[in-house]
Amino acid sequence: MAVEPLVSLEIGTHTVRVLVGEFRQDGHLLITGIGEVPSRGVRKGEIVNFDAAASCLKDALDSAEEQSRTAIRSVYLAVGGPHIRSQVNRGQIPVIPAGSEISREHVHDALESARAVSIPEDRVIVHTIRQRFVVDEHSEVLDPTGMSGSRLDAYVLAIHGLKNRISDLAHVVAALDVDVADAAFSGLCAALAVMSPEQKENGSLLLDLGGGTTDYLVYADRAIVAAGSLGIGGDHVSNDIAVGLGSIALSTAEEVKVRYGRALVSAGFEETVPLGTRPGQETPAYRRDLEVIINARLSELFEIVREILADQGLLPRLGAGVILTGGGARMDGIVDLCRQVIGLPCTVGLPRDVSGLAVAGEAPEYATAVGLLKYAYRARGERLRPPLIRRLLERLPLGR
Repeated sequence: MAVEPLVSLEIGTHTVRVLVGEFRQDGHLLITGIGEVPSRGVRKGEIVNFDAAASCLKDALDSAEEQSRTAIRSVYLAVGGPHIRSQVNRGQIPVIPAGSEISREHVHDALESARAVSIPEDRVIVHTIRQRFVVDEHSEVLDPTGMSGSRLDAYVLAIHGLKNRISDLAHVVAALDVDVADAAFSGLCAALAVMSPEQKENGSLLLDLGGGTTDYLVYADRAIVAAGSLGIGGDHVSNDIAVGLGSIALSTAEEVKVRYGRALVSAGFEETVPLGTRPGQETPAYRRDLEVIINARLSELFEIVREILADQGLLPRLGAGVILTGGGARMDGIVDLCRQVIGLPCTVGLPRDVSGLAVAGEAPEYATAVGLLKYAYRARGERLRPPLIRRLLERLPLGR
């Protein structure tokens, strides 16, 4: 019996993107279909107009179905936005008899204790990610199985979000008679797509630069130690340009940013760029002014990220530096600016081990959707706990 293809869905501020993929026996991903349309009814990854969002989602699904020749019945859903937060939680169990060998059952029980995370009623756990173990308060290890001890502590990183925000996304999908198999944090998905084992082991920061938000995820010593989402993205840069260059239209500001934008200030005082403020009429603006505006907003973003890392003592642990993904990673000069502000090596991350439709492996904006397929593949084979969506819908029935 043929294995049904996996489908990922990313409802972003600028683009709704659907990928259909199949995995070979060696784990290599083959993309068989892409559907993407400009977003409507979405702001900062959250639904603000249900009908508009459902309409553009249908267009993206139809396009992916046609290209892949696959009837899409269920999808895996990327979730993000400023409501996503993370916290470290500890669980503790005694090893009985004291001093005996730690078994897999002990590890399981310690993890279950750590996963009992206390969060507000309006939030739901998206992931509980295993971090590390401590044996008898002094031996910190990734896997304590086979060691001897009297007490075992387990630490997990709990990533959680607002129930209503996540259920709104799932509700739009359900309205089209498509099931949501599960949901995953978009920053985690992007990391699954672009990070190498060496980057995870040496420590690295993933920054997914979207239109309305910037998701982040931190690996240190092969474990995920921090994750979250900031309410700053490319749209803020466009808005700054619209205001700073003389109250031009936001659509014009976006076009100017994409065509002429640069994260570093390098232009001379006489160089200009055209602004199409009226149909058939262009007004020049100084390119240096454009670069100053972009530089200020992106510097602010990277400074916020640096403060988050510094507050958690993570900067010295990131030997592999920063990996940028998302559409914002295409900005000219952004790698150098990130390196200057955060003070770490920086590179643009592209999806790894993917083939088929070339664009999905050659553009940083596809990292989340590709990584979500990899998450789905792993979840299909290792499902040990009920999917987030099933747990959420038990309390928040969506209907059709």
